[in-house]
Amino acid sequence: MAASIPSIVKEVYTAGQLLQLDDFTREQNFHIQHREFQTQQILSLGILSGLMASKTDSKNISVSAGAAIDKDGKQILLSSDKVFTITNQLDGEYQLIILDNLVAVPNYTNQLISDPSLQLISSQTPAIGSIVLANVTIASLAITTFEPVSTPAKFLPSRLPEQHSADIDASSITTGTIASDRLPNLENQNGKLTANQLPNLESLNGKLTANQLPVDIIGSKDAVLFYVNQPVAALGSGVQLSWKCDTDIDFVTLTFLSETGIQLLSTKNNDITLSQDNYSIQPFSTTVYTLTAQKQGVTIAQKQLTITIITLLEIAQKLFNNKTTASDCATQLQKQFTTATAQDTAIALATVGYSFDDTATAIKNGFNITDPTQFGQIMAKAFPNHEVPTILTIAAAQFNSNVNAANCVALLQKQFPTAVAQDAAIALAKAGYSFNDTGVAIKKGYNITDATMFGKIMAAAFPK
Repeated sequence: MAASIPSIVKEVYTAGQLLQLDDFTREQNFHIQHREFQTQQILSLGILSGLMASKTDSKNISVSAGAAIDKDGKQILLSSDKVFTITNQLDGEYQLIILDNLVAVPNYTNQLISDPSLQLISSQTPAIGSIVLANVTIASLAITTFEPVSTPAKFLPSRLPEQHSADIDASSITTGTIASDRLPNLENQNGKLTANQLPNLESLNGKLTANQLPVDIIGSKDAVLFYVNQPVAALGSGVQLSWKCDTDIDFVTLTFLSETGIQLLSTKNNDITLSQDNYSIQPFSTTVYTLTAQKQGVTIAQKQLTITIITLLEIAQKLFNNKTTASDCATQLQKQFTTATAQDTAIALATVGYSFDDTATAIKNGFNITDPTQFGQIMAKAFPNHEVPTILTIAAAQFNSNVNAANCVALLQKQFPTAVAQDAAIALAKAGYSFNDTGVAIKKGYNITDATMFGKIMAAAFPK
């Protein structure tokens, strides 16, 4: 998975510069963020040294001095042994975790020092991202069972070179066996090699070849496989996740960001299953999805993937830059963003640079909009500083251009197909057309033969 690269600001100094609090803070944060990002990209969450938990009596747990790395690459430094005391915890099963924490240095108001905190969390809560030091059972405010846990920090597999048979130096062979310190790390091969899994090496010289190694120690096996049907998706579209796990895994958790916050789904509450053929989501932003597999409370595998969400505006901008017509752009946006409204599309077209007229044509045709009021509202939102043509403004423009009343009515019927005869008559009258010219044009254009209806229309247009 591609790393989420932070944007880190570096302070630049100049001669004679007056340095203030923000400048020193920025310089401090630059080094901290670089160190934490580098650590996060190299090491997994876990213990570097010490931090051994032990039960001292029925109410107290002692944790030895030590260091650890949390999920964000922060250092957790416990400089001296620390005791956690059972106080008001309810009966149940818990996990003892250690968290990064800074406290004020005694007698100093502007200095902080690391003083990690110890907490108990329910065993029903997956300890994703937490460093677990012990599993604890409490009954009647006393520790009844206690199991220390130690998860060491390790180099991430992606940062280690792959082990190939050609890299094994046969000079370490002694009396037909490979010295143990020359064997590759085989933890991911489901156990240690046994004697009968090694070939006869008595007559070998130089490097081992692939055909001289047993098949079951070549390659590696993932405990968790994680899939997505489309890593890049349009905003509002559905995406399908799926995964498969080894049968010896107890449960899995899926973590991701949704519109309501960070979502944590687990097999423990039946939200998901160990072997999920199809899990549908609708991401609202570019988000990292983390699938974690655990066995006996210990994380043994974790996979991540990123789904990139593209917006209406991004696609519209790309099409505009490629000189796609407004109508074709609107058509493609409708295919990509099936829930986008005519107004959404009009705003996108206007924002990326399409003209008023091109946008108007694309929206009218693409969304089959015939209501002049609705169309006017859509275009006003997309082009707030542009005067949206109305039946009145078009009639006035035609009158000022010396277009006769009959042709003006024909244009209004084309531009505003839902406008009735009375709307057109009022527009012509206000534009300046005469009573007689308006009457002839309306009668002919709207095929009005009823004298009473015609009289009402003309009375509305020419009330005086």
